[in-house]
Amino acid sequence: MAYSLAKDGSKEEQLAYDLDSVDVQIIRILQRDGRASNLIVMAFASGWITLAQLLWNWVVVCIGNFVGSILTALAILASKQYTLSGGALGANALGIANAKCDLGFFQVIALGTMCNAVVCLAV
Repeated sequence: MAYSLAKDGSKEEQLAYDLDSVDVQIIRILQRDGRASNLIVMAFASGWITLAQLLWNWVVVCIGNFVGSILTALAILASKQYTLSGGALGANALGIANAKCDLGFFQVIALGTMCNAVVCLAV
């Protein structure tokens, strides 16, 4: 149950309680079927899905991510987003990409792991 500094029975306290209830309901829904949640590895570890299903899921996700990245790049090219601010936006994006190319393998793994942890916390 969520608590707030509002007086007992106030609208703010009720809203906080309702939002907390929604969080619990979402978690319960995701726990019902491992294939419907982002916990696919846990579903595999629990025996809900086979190794072939896990690998197939990863292949589909990788293909979807690749297609999505290409479509995003095409949308940026079509909209000429890189020309904003006199080309400064495009130059900044290229500078970031160039800096990422200079990272070492283990640094990339560590940064990717930390980024994934932040995303998981946000979800």
